[in-house]
Amino acid sequence: MSVPMDGDTVWLSQAQMTELFNVDRTVITRHVNNIFKEKELIRESNVQKMHIAKDS
Repeated sequence: MSVPMDGDTVWLSQAQMTELFNVDRTVITRHVNNIFKEKELIRESNVQKMHIAKDS
C-alpha cells in the first residue's frame, strides 16, 4: 500500500484505513463523522468529494 506523507501527516482513503485497521468502511465513516461533529477538523479542508461505487 502506498501512503502519501506530508511531514508527520499521512493521507489515506477510507479503503486504505479499512485495510490498515481491519474494520468495515462504516466504522471509518462513523469515526470520521464524529471528528467533524466535534470540530476536531474542518470537513471542507479534509474531505475530497468522490463517488464510491459499491463492490459487487
